[in-house]
Amino acid sequence: MNLWHRMRSHWKSLLVSTILFLSPLMLSLPSQAAMPKLTIGYVPVLGLTPALVARSLGLYRKEGLNVRLVAFESGPALYQAMAGGRVQMAYAGVPALLEWGSRGLQVQAVAKVEDGVFNLVARKGYHGPIRGSVVGDVGQGSGQDVMLRGFLLPSHHLATRQVKLRYLPQSDMLGALASGQLDMALLGAPQSTLAVLKGARVVASVRDPGFILLATRKLITSRPKIVAEVIRAHRLAINYVNHHPQQAADILAKALQVPAVTGPGVRDSAAKVVLIGLRTLHFSANFTASDFSLYQKMNQRLVRLGLTQHTVHIKRFFDLHWAGS
Repeated sequence: MNLWHRMRSHWKSLLVSTILFLSPLMLSLPSQAAMPKLTIGYVPVLGLTPALVARSLGLYRKEGLNVRLVAFESGPALYQAMAGGRVQMAYAGVPALLEWGSRGLQVQAVAKVEDGVFNLVARKGYHGPIRGSVVGDVGQGSGQDVMLRGFLLPSHHLATRQVKLRYLPQSDMLGALASGQLDMALLGAPQSTLAVLKGARVVASVRDPGFILLATRKLITSRPKIVAEVIRAHRLAINYVNHHPQQAADILAKALQVPAVTGPGVRDSAAKVVLIGLRTLHFSANFTASDFSLYQKMNQRLVRLGLTQHTVHIKRFFDLHWAGS
């Protein structure tokens, strides 16, 4: 073989090698650019655990999604963002779904997230009764508000007027308890866990209906594939949390910026605080008959509290055909 043929053979081999090396990169660039963007809103409590775990483990990207998670101080604020089109999916509560849905907001629940317990905690050193106490509430229509005014107070034969409600953002509750601005607050994990570890006592408890995964009807009808992909990532994340709670706690402690608890005789890491909180929650993507029984009662209490004008057929706000996604 003469010099020309040897050089041509060499360059041909080099060109083939270069193409083989670059082809995966060249193929990945268009898919990255075309990756659908999606904004998912949430309230920063442990109910959004699957979303944070899915993001940390890269489950959204494995489904071909570019997901942006956005935090809101309360459920009503999150629903306002959905109504304005700034959020396409959300981890939020049932009471606001029933309230906003009855007003015409086009959203539906596509999967369950979790359920657990709300604890009414009294600040350290406060031993007064519920009646007449200053109680923290995150806002009318929120899950805490409905369970406090619609379930917990009536179970103690108390009317709303017999306590002094003070509305505060979720993030300010523990500080308000510590400073004495509040006597009590109805809290979910990890706030309730932190409060108890810092010396607060649990006065009463009520079931937390938990979070549901929501999607706008526009997204459901126009891009159902995206909804299915999010639900698949959601299910995988729940499975991870249920089988690897310690690793999930590590992820959540960092993502939620949960503080460690230290003091005389107490030294609990942030991850331990989260792990204790996770033990009070039950994660599942599937709705049960018990769930809908509670949702129906909440529907009635919303009317009693004046948050909706009349009861509604709640099943129309749940798109259950995604159960096999």
